[in-house]
Amino acid sequence: MEQNEATPLTAEKSAEQQNSPGFGERSPEALLEFDRVLGMLAGHTRFSLSRELAMGTVPAWLLPDVLRLQDETAEARLLLDTAGDIGLGGLRDPIALLRRAGLDGVLRGEELTNIASALDGVQAAAVAVRSMSGEVPLMNAIADRIGNFTSEVEEISSAIGDSGEVLDSASPALGRLRRRVATSYNRLLGSLEKITASSDVSPALQSDAIATRGDRLVLEVRSDQRKSVPGIVHDVSNTGATVFIEPLGVVELGNTWRETAAEVTREEERILRKLSALIGGRADEAIDSVHAAAELDVIMARGRLATSMQAARVEAIEAGGEAVVSLIDARHPLLGTDAVPATIYLGPGFSVLVITGPNAGGKTVALKNVGLLALMHQSGMQLPASADSRLAVFGSVFADIGDAQSIERSVSTFSSHMGAVIDILKRADSNSLVLLDELGTGTDPEEGAALARAVIEELSARKIPAVITTHHRGVAEFAIDADGIENASMELSPETMLPTYHLVMGLPGRSYAITVAEKLGLPKSVLERAQSLVGSAHIESEELLTQLQAERKKLAELATEAEGERSAAETARREIQLELVELRRRQDDIAEETRFALRHEADELRNTLRRIERDARQKGHHEAARRAADEARRKVRDPNWTRSLVPDPPISESVAQSLPEAAEEPQIAESLEVGDVVELRGLGAQAEVLSVSAKGTVELLIGGATARLDMSEVRRLEGVKIGTKEGPSFELSSDSKAETGVNTGPISEIDLRGRRAHEVHDAVMEFLDRMMLQGAMTCRIIHGKGTGALREAVRETLSHHDSVETFFAGGPGDGGDGATMVELK
Repeated sequence: MEQNEATPLTAEKSAEQQNSPGFGERSPEALLEFDRVLGMLAGHTRFSLSRELAMGTVPAWLLPDVLRLQDETAEARLLLDTAGDIGLGGLRDPIALLRRAGLDGVLRGEELTNIASALDGVQAAAVAVRSMSGEVPLMNAIADRIGNFTSEVEEISSAIGDSGEVLDSASPALGRLRRRVATSYNRLLGSLEKITASSDVSPALQSDAIATRGDRLVLEVRSDQRKSVPGIVHDVSNTGATVFIEPLGVVELGNTWRETAAEVTREEERILRKLSALIGGRADEAIDSVHAAAELDVIMARGRLATSMQAARVEAIEAGGEAVVSLIDARHPLLGTDAVPATIYLGPGFSVLVITGPNAGGKTVALKNVGLLALMHQSGMQLPASADSRLAVFGSVFADIGDAQSIERSVSTFSSHMGAVIDILKRADSNSLVLLDELGTGTDPEEGAALARAVIEELSARKIPAVITTHHRGVAEFAIDADGIENASMELSPETMLPTYHLVMGLPGRSYAITVAEKLGLPKSVLERAQSLVGSAHIESEELLTQLQAERKKLAELATEAEGERSAAETARREIQLELVELRRRQDDIAEETRFALRHEADELRNTLRRIERDARQKGHHEAARRAADEARRKVRDPNWTRSLVPDPPISESVAQSLPEAAEEPQIAESLEVGDVVELRGLGAQAEVLSVSAKGTVELLIGGATARLDMSEVRRLEGVKIGTKEGPSFELSSDSKAETGVNTGPISEIDLRGRRAHEVHDAVMEFLDRMMLQGAMTCRIIHGKGTGALREAVRETLSHHDSVETFFAGGPGDGGDGATMVELK
């Protein structure tokens, strides 16, 4: 840095500020390089007007204004991440043209095309914002200022071509006139070609080419033969050897061609004047719309910049509190994403931070970064820092950075710095942010350190937030025990003696001077003498700092190791959760597969029993029927029958280890009694207990079939009697009702109303089996009208049943479409 300035970054500078030492030499933006950040912001805009607005960005100084700006940027990022960009790329700024049109100026075709293109792009940007109006209310309010210019854009586009030419379709007369021009031109050209081909004229011509002079077609005649071609001379060549003559025989044709062409020109001008007036009538509204679009583009540019910097929104808080700066893992925006992140804070408990460290170690960069991020934050930009960061909205930012020695003014480096510090102390308050680089330099070290301590004490006493860099060891030692003041330092690698650019909060920096001199080869005797001159207190201090740095490094390594273990544990936890989700999904699939398999097996058993019953009735094969029935009964009673239908779900070792040990199933053999109602575990089906074995098995009645299962596969239902579950109800009306559960009156029926569609299949199959065993020929299934789901499920089952001859909707006396009549084979 070549100059120095004590500059308050506020909306305006008073006359007193402008006349103060240091003011006017460099802009505040340049001092903290804020203008470079604005250049980055402008690089993310889409057209020139937006770029101008971006470069003219001024930080806001009130919390509500900053919050609004930050809300706008957050909306822009949401829009970018959700709906994409709003366009505006490649548009030319049309404002100057719009103003000319508003003053009754006539625009050329390409100028009208530029306006139409700009207005079309502006409208498209508004539409893009309005597509998410509920989620981006601030941007939507700006988009609402953009007018609708669809009709104007369409009229210009239909009359003016892409290259700015007026199209034939621009008016009914224009196309007709242009055709007349072409016709008259072709006539003129044909006549000239005949003349050039004639034997009288051809020898007098320099060439057969037909030239143009002005707006007339002429022949190139040798000057010595000019009398051979009677006509009007329009030009003579530079050498005088050629005369350009319009033959008298084509003059009238030429006049007709030029008169028609003039009519075309007048019609084109009329069209351009009309379109210019059309735009001019809404020029002010169009200009306002373009300005609104430029504002939207600048907001989007802040979002684009934030994305490119991997930035985040930090919390904005009131100035004057206890903790006004808390920047976590903050990177300098001008150093890119590879910049070394630093965590820096002011408070709680202190308002002044003193940074020490070696030259070129990054102290000034850290100091300027705090001020630069504050300005970016108050300009609505997101910061390259952790989202957990917090930053106050300062009323002013003062800075004294660099060397402002002036030979012309005979002002020394020290005088320049001190003048800036005096000015800052006059105007700064608890709502300000003060940045002082190399405080106390440029004079006697002892006096400079004393002055630096006094300035720091003054800032701390007035609770003015300040970040200060210094080389004075005494200033850092003073900060250790002083209230309201904290130390920080820039690291230097003890192995290479090179800066690491890491900021360490809470520790003053080491000198490293003797260590560096030793590595550079200073004689041992000189080093020993230097160490003896330093004094025991300094040596003890250096040793203590070395020990603290070693302890800090060890703690950092432990923290890194713990973070790695935590990350690994979190990864393992997520993997187990995913596997558990997959396991639950697979269990659901298995349950469905099991229900399907059981249904299939039950259908096969029913079909077998029906064949046995039919053979016994029709063929008298009673012995074969008995054996087949016994075989089916043995199959159902086999405890492994249902178990073989249920596959085991796959489970990884990690999930298995994470699951709690399964508790032993309670033994319920003694509690089960004949007549109890149980539920089959995992299937939800109910059954009645027929008998209980001391070997741990139980014989069950499941629908119309019996089965023997292990005790562990069933669960007793307390207070439930067979038939009380929401199963199908049979309407019975004779003495056989108690025995069979089926109505043996004029017509047997089942009422399925209130049931779910997936429960229909089993209920209908059981009902039909009973009807077949009783020799019924007709029955009725009541399902109600409702949504039709039950009706469709019933008729789907009937269409696949072997014993059903036909089925149809009930008549008026049978329930209509709320019942299905079935005729059995």
